[in-house]
Amino acid sequence: MPPETDSTVSTTSGNEGGRPLAVYGVLVVGVATLLILLAVIYFSSGDRDRPDQPTCINMTSTEAIDAVYNDRVATLTLNYDAMGDPTSGERYGPVLAKVDFVDGQCGNLPQGIENLGQVYELIGVIQFFNETTERSRIEIRNEGSETLAESLYFTPTAIPTETPIATETPLPTETPAATEEPPLDPTPEPTTVPATPESSPDASPAS
Repeated sequence: MPPETDSTVSTTSGNEGGRPLAVYGVLVVGVATLLILLAVIYFSSGDRDRPDQPTCINMTSTEAIDAVYNDRVATLTLNYDAMGDPTSGERYGPVLAKVDFVDGQCGNLPQGIENLGQVYELIGVIQFFNETTERSRIEIRNEGSETLAESLYFTPTAIPTETPIATETPLPTETPAATEEPPLDPTPEPTTVPATPESSPDASPAS
């Protein structure tokens, strides 16, 4: 008669043989999850440590030129339409200009094709400044793009001013001539009546 086998012992032995594989699988999943969490924490802390990008102020070319003369400008970045045609002038020229200062701040010049004059003025000043002074050179970066907003190339149509209606100038009225008054008759002088001598009653006629 064959010896009886203990089924409980054999089953337990089989589970003990497969248990290390399951443990290793759980450990691998746990380690991978932990690494992912550590990576998220690392990059999140890196974003917090990174200083916020400054908000660029709006400025005129006069203000930017003054900053150039005072050694406050580090870089001038120009954005233009890469498909612009310099021959016809259509969509050609830097329609966006950003000034980066040495202290990390920045400023934007007036945008759009209607403000090219201010941008060109600043470019000319910087080029002359770089060539004629021994100070720190200001870098000019040209960045072409094909996705610039159409509004940058919109030129507002000037509203025609109404021509004032000419008012009729009244004709000068003639001043009536002064009428000459007739001369007054001279006042007649009173006439003197000669007195007649009175005769004396006692007088006798001469003999």
